[in-house]
Amino acid sequence: MPKFGRNSPCHCGSGKKFKKCCLGKPPESDPKETPEDRSESLRRSAQAMRRLEAGNGLLAAFSAMNTQRDRRLQEYRHEEFLRSEFKRLGKSDEEIDRMFPKRR
Repeated sequence: MPKFGRNSPCHCGSGKKFKKCCLGKPPESDPKETPEDRSESLRRSAQAMRRLEAGNGLLAAFSAMNTQRDRRLQEYRHEEFLRSEFKRLGKSDEEIDRMFPKRR
């Protein structure tokens, strides 16, 4: 919004001087905004909020998938460590395979 002199005509179109009309009002209070404009603005805000909420749902789903993947990876590493330790202790591959059945 351009700067107005205090004695300039107000930008809202009221015919009053700026200092007697809109000086000191917050910039978002635009007197030219109609109820329809306000309604449209609220509708767009609501749509944006719904998109954000949908995005949060996707984020939660991806987070759960990553958590599950990380848990499986940790279990795999733990199993591989145990397999190598049993191998070091002299267990045969068949004995180790019986202790750790294959997963699908």
